[in-house]
Amino acid sequence: MKYDTTGMDVAYVQSLYPNESPEVIIKAMLFVRENGYPKKIGIIAWFDFILHIMRDIVRLHATK
Repeated sequence: MKYDTTGMDVAYVQSLYPNESPEVIIKAMLFVRENGYPKKIGIIAWFDFILHIMRDIVRLHATK
């Protein structure tokens, strides 16, 4: 499945996380879109959790 990663939703999320790289935000957004989120936790808390994980993955990948 292909997603538009240039749309308003990416710009909006980037405005909420101004210090985060667009690459990390897009990867986190794609993960949540493809895998969903636990309803008891909520999408905002889940996205924050996934965003931190994606940040670590991107950093580790960049050091290889």
